Amino acid sequence: MRTLLSIPARQKQALVFPAVLTAFILNLLLLVYSPIAGLNFIENQVSLATALLKIAYLTIFYLHLIPLLDQYPKRDWVILVFNTIVAVFIEFIGHLLPLGYSFICIILMTAVSALIFNRWYTYAFLACASFAHIVTLGLNSQNVTDSVFLDLFFLPLLGIATTETLLKLQSSLQWEINRQQIINKVSRSLSSSLEIHQVITMVTTAVQSALDADTYYFGLIEEDTVHLELFYDDGEFFPSMNVPIEGTLAGRVIQTRQPLLIVDLPEERKKLNIDFKLVGKNKVSLSWLGVPLISGKEVLGIIAVASYQKAAFDQRDQELLENIGQRAAMALDNAYHHLEVETRSQMDSLTGVLNHNTFLARLEQMVQTTQVCGQPVSLIMLDIDHFKQYNDTYGHLTGDRVLIELTQTIRHHIKKDDLVGRWGGEEFIIALPDTQPEQAYLVAERIRAACQKIIILDRDKKVIPAPTISQGIACLPRDTTVLEKLIDIADQRLYVAKERGRNQIQAHTTVNDSLVSKN
Repeated sequence: MRTLLSIPARQKQALVFPAVLTAFILNLLLLVYSPIAGLNFIENQVSLATALLKIAYLTIFYLHLIPLLDQYPKRDWVILVFNTIVAVFIEFIGHLLPLGYSFICIILMTAVSALIFNRWYTYAFLACASFAHIVTLGLNSQNVTDSVFLDLFFLPLLGIATTETLLKLQSSLQWEINRQQIINKVSRSLSSSLEIHQVITMVTTAVQSALDADTYYFGLIEEDTVHLELFYDDGEFFPSMNVPIEGTLAGRVIQTRQPLLIVDLPEERKKLNIDFKLVGKNKVSLSWLGVPLISGKEVLGIIAVASYQKAAFDQRDQELLENIGQRAAMALDNAYHHLEVETRSQMDSLTGVLNHNTFLARLEQMVQTTQVCGQPVSLIMLDIDHFKQYNDTYGHLTGDRVLIELTQTIRHHIKKDDLVGRWGGEEFIIALPDTQPEQAYLVAERIRAACQKIIILDRDKKVIPAPTISQGIACLPRDTTVLEKLIDIADQRLYVAKERGRNQIQAHTTVNDSLVSKN
């Protein structure tokens, strides 16, 4: 993980509770032991005072000092100094206390320091306490050599072993807390997102903060490729791109539907029989981790991270990425369903082209964009000639088939950036960005000619006459700079085409000249 979150005060209290409780019981025993142990007056009084003071300090430390660490995290050294002073004081009066009392106190306080403070703070405390222990032996005229093993080796080594064991446990706990917080944060964020790009951004942000990766990407399946919607490598974001599924690490994850953790990529590549496909920086990653995005029985895509260091990821990182991936897949599935519903609401239910209101909104956006770029927009308004006869003669189902075939013909002759919508009934409208009227006329002519080749069968499986269409063309800014007038001009020219005998294209008339001149 990139960083470990601070353990809150309540969690710290829970961590140190066993050690504090042990110390509390130790001092209660000292309190009971002193009057019945046959100690002299001074030893008895010192033992009683020490037990009472230590119980009071333990209570203050546990209930008041530990919570202060949340409010003043940079003042933790002050509490450590207090603990060190208490430990040194106990050492200096240790000869008046029962044998082993000061030794147990040092170990318990070392354990508490390891759980609350960092490694070097704990070792500083242990060094001061051990040094005070040895010095007091000399001051009390005891032979240090006689207890050299206990004082110079056993006590420090036991303190170090205790510290390192507890720090490892603390690190694992911090990692787990961090993991849960990341997962909860991702879950909360994704639960309120119904946009695919928002899901991708939220997930990759979580991955970036959770894992120490040089490279990460979010890919969605597109036919036989993986489209990298977001790709980051060594401090730089790269444009979206497609990579093949076959013969790639991403493809292996998708095909097997299983996560893949590689700690030594150059070595594992030979075993997996997969060639490198370099994307991003011209550098080879040394470790790699990828998890599939699975919703139900469908694989939607992949999240992958990589590093230029070997063994940068482990099993815990894989579990974390899998958790993130599961939530990302659910959010993606919801986003896809939302997009499907939203798309349906914008489309004409019969023909699948934009409905009236959606076309107007998209056209307005197109006009704003082209005006900023100084580009023209041409409109083609078209209507099926004598469409009512199809319904009356061949039935409404056949009439519907005529409408569907017409929209398919239109789509076949316009570009991806062009718009087509159903204006109403048998009337359709086409918007062509960055297109002059002369070019729009050619598009209209191709559509008109193609319509005459449409083959439609009636309910008796007999071929009916192909539909003909009349079309009117207007161009912004040549005809007008006002969107509403542009639509009005195209509509009027459509009716001029009908008046001329139908199956016609009208791009300019003298009637419209007067209309245009007023705008």
